[in-house]
Amino acid sequence: MIECDAKEIPADKLKDAFLLGQREIDESCKQQQLFLDKLTIQPKEITTNKPSQALIDELKTIITQDKFDTMTGHTKTPFNELFNQYQQEALEQLSAKIGDGEQGEYTRTKVKMGVFNVVKDYIRIRTIQDNIRLDDRSMEDIRPLYCEVGLLPRVHGTGLFRRGDTQVLSTVTLGAMRDAEVQQNMEEEDIKKYYIHHYNFP
Repeated sequence: MIECDAKEIPADKLKDAFLLGQREIDESCKQQQLFLDKLTIQPKEITTNKPSQALIDELKTIITQDKFDTMTGHTKTPFNELFNQYQQEALEQLSAKIGDGEQGEYTRTKVKMGVFNVVKDYIRIRTIQDNIRLDDRSMEDIRPLYCEVGLLPRVHGTGLFRRGDTQVLSTVTLGAMRDAEVQQNMEEEDIKKYYIHHYNFP
């Protein structure tokens, strides 16, 4: 993800800013590596609770290619519905093994994690080999964008933005200087905040 804050600016100048930022990041990484090189790092054995390869192989017989094919070409919501459906099917088919306390490899958590890994690997391989994303976009395509302003009549400004399943409605209301929010902390009193941004994500 790249984030920037700018007024109108030529594209080539913005590109130069990205390259400058990347050089600074590279220098920071170099300094961190120099610091790490001075340390003696003792590798530790980490005990994980991940699904075994045997469980992954068994799940691949449940989450088959035809199921993968039905998951592609969708946006997030239909994809998530199908994913949850196939995860539930895997849990039901392996319910006898999950219920057997002697088989510690077959737990609900490990089965769910295994389904996630199987689907993730399929999506990754499809994207890298075929250059097609989950929703059938190519690597060069972006989601359709839509913008509109001035939707609501009673606030001083509104903006609607949509990209794929993401939709944002922003509103702004201007107030007088006396409408500032007064804040207090342990060091100062009566700090006036003139810009207040409320962000709600359902």
